[in-house]
Amino acid sequence: MFKHFRAAFSAVACVATLVCSTLSAQATNLYVTGTKVNIREKPSADSHVLIKVPYRKAVTFIKGPTNGWYQVKVGDTTGYLSAQLASTTAPDRKVVSKPNAPHFAHSGSGYTNVDGNWIPSPVQANSAPAGATAQCNDGTYSFSQHHRGTCSHHGGVRAWL
Repeated sequence: MFKHFRAAFSAVACVATLVCSTLSAQATNLYVTGTKVNIREKPSADSHVLIKVPYRKAVTFIKGPTNGWYQVKVGDTTGYLSAQLASTTAPDRKVVSKPNAPHFAHSGSGYTNVDGNWIPSPVQANSAPAGATAQCNDGTYSFSQHHRGTCSHHGGVRAWL
């Protein structure tokens, strides 16, 4: 009887190990490497967009890549992410390539905006520094990429550049 119990226990342990291995493989994260990346219904650039995910967002890997697409899960949504816009390691905190967007090194204070871009805090300068988008009422220059909240702690916007 003990021999049958041991054999049954071994079989259950084997199945449990297989299931656990499969689940842990499914729990692997991928990271989004573009700004506002589309998660699509099917593995095609022409497919319906289910949701958009920001730069550096971790998504749960399901399978792939197959023909350049990963199947992923984001919250309750399962869809497809282009392999060109995914990484197995979290990308650096930096400005993501956008047309006409200034690129800044991470020095001094700043913030990450709604697009996931790192933006330096306003600075004092005799003239508009490269990449400045507005002059604040206190004389500082802002690098904001959106009008909302620009110069909010600096007396408002004096002029848009």
